[in-house]
Amino acid sequence: MTRPLLAFVSLFVAVAYSNRLAAQPARRLALVGATVIDGVNARPLPDAVVLIENGRIAAVGTRARTPIPDGFERKDLTGLTLLPGLIDSHVHITFALLRGPNDPQADAKVNEILREFLRHGVTSIRDVGAGYPWIIDLARSIDEGRREGPRILAAGPMLTAPGGHPAGTLLRGNDGAIASGTRQITSLEQGRAVVRDLATGGVDVIKAVVDSRGRPNSPERLATLDTRVLEAIVAEAHAVGLPVTVHWGNVDELPAVVASRPTQLERAGYAPIPAPVIAGIARAQIVVDPTLTVLSRTIASADEFAAGPLYNVRRLHEAGVAITAGTDAPLSNQRFGDSLHHELELLVQAGLSPMEAIQAATIRPTQLLTRTQDLGRVQAGARADLIAVAGDPSTEISKIRNVRLVIRDGRVWDERQ
Repeated sequence: MTRPLLAFVSLFVAVAYSNRLAAQPARRLALVGATVIDGVNARPLPDAVVLIENGRIAAVGTRARTPIPDGFERKDLTGLTLLPGLIDSHVHITFALLRGPNDPQADAKVNEILREFLRHGVTSIRDVGAGYPWIIDLARSIDEGRREGPRILAAGPMLTAPGGHPAGTLLRGNDGAIASGTRQITSLEQGRAVVRDLATGGVDVIKAVVDSRGRPNSPERLATLDTRVLEAIVAEAHAVGLPVTVHWGNVDELPAVVASRPTQLERAGYAPIPAPVIAGIARAQIVVDPTLTVLSRTIASADEFAAGPLYNVRRLHEAGVAITAGTDAPLSNQRFGDSLHHELELLVQAGLSPMEAIQAATIRPTQLLTRTQDLGRVQAGARADLIAVAGDPSTEISKIRNVRLVIRDGRVWDERQ
């Protein structure tokens, strides 16, 4: 079999498999008997009824007070916990494609990745650094129903200094990946122009990088964005209505990043963050996406991890800083989907309650992106992206792994005993 024909066959099989349930038309569903965690309120709703119609939630209430109209298919979820589909706020799909998006096998691999997200209850992802405009085309193919997968909110290329991370680290020597996955900014004017261009191109967030550290435990130092350039990027993004998230690595550089007032920070840091800087993050209402899972795999020892990232998240949380859940998968050989479950467990280890950890992967990310205001909650009018799990993750976060039902846009994508 020739390589093009093999690629076509692989793609056909992958798409057919992933669409085995999704190809069914959206039904009028009544989910009956589950305990509902709605993503917004702290107290779960027991013995609930959730009505789904036309891909959205039509009603939520107790069984005693929520009549089920004629024409709704009943699905008994007694003994399960129903909650919003999970959101991984930090992934890089193209990093899993060894030969890039143009490889003949890329489509089959992408479909496999998208299935893994859904299988683990991850119904939306934020890709914060990918080949562009490939990632936008992928997101649209899902939105338009040409491909099955989680919703994708995308940053496109990462804005960095010439030779900065990831151009000078992960992508070093790969000119094609550097060209599509980064924009190496040299001036205020270029930074503003790139932001405007990406906004026109359909990105949902701007991702900038200020990280001189290079690889962990390496003496290497990299170029970083000039402070004034970063400020111009942030200001321009806010002017065109886009949030900005900034990857940082060196705690000495963090005060300047915070002063630029981005919407979000990526990483919890390798070393303890000084108390005045944490106070500044809280004062500026900057959200933090710690990516604890990947840091736990790149820091040399458990003690160093506890004294750095875990300690920082605990203090940020105590200071009132909003936390979201992202994994940085597939870096450090993390598995898509499964790694988000581990991230939530680490957030609880860092001091968040199980309910706060759930909100970090449901309602919190939706408050940052304009296209997701109707996600991350089990409430009337919201999109019906839902999962049911065995057990109660609001008291024991590890129960989030026990996925029994996945509903995407009102369609049952996966159902297990």
